[in-house]
Amino acid sequence: GCSITCKDLAASIRFYRDAIGFAVLQNYEYEGKVVACVVGAGDCRIVLNQDDGKLGWDRIKGQGFYLQINVAGPPAVDAAAARI
Repeated sequence: GCSITCKDLAASIRFYRDAIGFAVLQNYEYEGKVVACVVGAGDCRIVLNQDDGKLGWDRIKGQGFYLQINVAGPPAVDAAAARI
């Protein structure tokens, strides 16, 4: 699994759930607001975290990060693309 910090956590959850087909496995709340979420499919788990902006919104992001998502085959990719 991996952890991804998101500018818009709710939109990221919708993308992984609705477009990619991941299940929401657990939400973490702080002061009544969802601040992190674990999504998963099969043996894959991704932790999505809400960026709090403390390091600045204009900072360079994503350096040194690699994410690979394996799929069963082209039909699975086509089905995900149709949902987007």
